Amino acid sequence: MKKSIFPLIVLIYSLFIAACSQSPDDMIVGSWKLVDIKSNQTIPESDKQAYNEAMEELKANTLYVFNKDLSYETTNSGITTKGTWNYNDEKSSLDIVDETGGTYSIKVTEIASGKLILEEEEDGVITTLIFNK
Repeated sequence: MKKSIFPLIVLIYSLFIAACSQSPDDMIVGSWKLVDIKSNQTIPESDKQAYNEAMEELKANTLYVFNKDLSYETTNSGITTKGTWNYNDEKSSLDIVDETGGTYSIKVTEIASGKLILEEEEDGVITTLIFNK
């Protein structure tokens, strides 16, 4: 007896359409674990071990939680920061306001199901933060 594959095709198509129709805001909402940090900064040989240890600690202890109500909470080595966030479509950036009123904008270079890549530049140093959901 042949089984119809039509229901399977409809299901796959529906999932594809649902995934494609998610807004960046919807894709950002959730808990994000820092898994990698990349930088073009030159680290002196004498500082490399301390730098690498600091980067490993950041990866092990950094979690961002972006909520649907546009609030966020960041935990880094036991220190928690709260505030609000907004995705800026024109600049492809996350605009952040922390609880002290400090503001900053960080470029979103990739947002996909389960992966978020943020990039910031300061004084010619480019730092890339890679997160997994």
